[in-house]
Amino acid sequence: MSLALLVVGLTVIATIVWYLLNRLEENNREEYVKRNVRYIPQRNAFLQMIFKERFEEAKYELFKQGHRIFGFNFLNTYTVSIAEPELAQVVLSKEFTNFINRRSFETNDPLFQNNVSIVKDEKWKRLRAVMTPTFSTGKLRRMKPLVDDTICTLNRNMANAIKSSSDVNMKRMYGAFTMDTIIQVAFGTKVDSLVEPNNPVIIHARKLFSVDMSFKNIVKFTLMLLTPKFANFLKLRISPEVTDFFFKFAMEIIDQKRKNMKNGNVGKTNNFMELLLEAEVENEEEATKLKLTEESNIDEDGFKKSTKYITNDELVAQCAGFFLAGYDTTATTLTMASYLLATNPDKQDKLYNEISAVINKLTEEAGPDGPKDSVELITFDSLPRFEYLTAVINEALRLYAPATFIEREASRDMTIQKEDGTCKINLKKKDVIQFPVYSMHRDPEQFPEPESFKPERFLGEPTFHKYAYIPFGSGPRSCIARSLALLEAKMALLHTIRQYKLSVSSKTKIPPEFYFQTQLVVPRDVILKVERR
Repeated sequence: MSLALLVVGLTVIATIVWYLLNRLEENNREEYVKRNVRYIPQRNAFLQMIFKERFEEAKYELFKQGHRIFGFNFLNTYTVSIAEPELAQVVLSKEFTNFINRRSFETNDPLFQNNVSIVKDEKWKRLRAVMTPTFSTGKLRRMKPLVDDTICTLNRNMANAIKSSSDVNMKRMYGAFTMDTIIQVAFGTKVDSLVEPNNPVIIHARKLFSVDMSFKNIVKFTLMLLTPKFANFLKLRISPEVTDFFFKFAMEIIDQKRKNMKNGNVGKTNNFMELLLEAEVENEEEATKLKLTEESNIDEDGFKKSTKYITNDELVAQCAGFFLAGYDTTATTLTMASYLLATNPDKQDKLYNEISAVINKLTEEAGPDGPKDSVELITFDSLPRFEYLTAVINEALRLYAPATFIEREASRDMTIQKEDGTCKINLKKKDVIQFPVYSMHRDPEQFPEPESFKPERFLGEPTFHKYAYIPFGSGPRSCIARSLALLEAKMALLHTIRQYKLSVSSKTKIPPEFYFQTQLVVPRDVILKVERR
């Protein structure tokens, strides 16, 4: 009798769960009908993380089936996926004031909650206004010697690596270069992460950059995204040990710099943290003003009400964010660009020929008294002359953009549509728009033969809609450090191809394998054969 009751009880529970799930699905369909969007159910984000499914691949399969616009619930939020460049232009630029914020993400961890990529509204405007001048052309020119320094370390490490084997783990090599560059550019601290693996800064940086998420961290992230208030009540933090280390490390540098500034001993300022401190001093009495894209509908008055200042917590958070945003992304770009050149030797030869020709020209222009070292010879202002190099980086970013999607949150109920009145979408406040970058970059209407590596797409006038290619986002909330990331990538790839020939090894995995990540494309080990030219 007890077994029969158990069976009946389980059947009743299963029936209730089935009914509730179906009712939820029906409610979702009704909600998306109101939005004039087709609803396509997706596997729960928590389950995707548990089973390590790649988000971008699932979206790409739907895209190939013709689903350019569809609705789905992601992290407990009504979300509309849009793979239409014209609508991307509307949301990211033309109607930016209605889509200032990204998806909500709350945490007690000061390294995350104060980061410019996460904060909202007035706080974002203030931090963005303080940070924007830090990445001006003039400031980047001052940062380049720091990048040159880490380029020399990369050259030395590559030369040492091929002494023992021509098979080189490019992911590890570029990861070390990127970490060295970020630590030096962010904090002014020189390291060699391949040679000094036990350096406390490197140990904690690796923890900050860890790729595979533990079940514990998946639960933490899920609670923060789905129930931020409950997560705050529990005082959940992503990595307290790492947070505390970098806060202490950064504050020591900040305190010393402020003492020097107070005593008039400013010295030469090049690194990110010092430039932020410098900007804080320079702008104490200025009105906040953000450089805007021409297409944005946001006016300057919206930014003049904020006062330019940055707190200690915010300053450290920007440096940590600089780490998080710049490590995997730049290392991935370099790794995949090298992989693509190794598997397309004709493109590699074309790039090498350009590099040789431009360097010869620069040497000729410099004259007999000019720099003899190529790292010093190639200045910030001469980089644009390497046109095919830029095209190679751009094409690598098209195929393997580190960020697989971009999101914006609607600040009010509104309707968006194309100029011709088609693709009308009725949005409600707090709805999230998601642009599937991975799919958009593989749109055959914009990029013929989308799976092929063709840097020539980026030579001359583009034939694709400018919002079909958005590896760094676009509009006022695009990646603020884009120019620095490209500077790093160009310099590293230039000096690698100048000195070494890359080819496929017996250990090279074709196609490459990737880690599971919720938003980033991160390759596993990419091993190539490296030979000195």
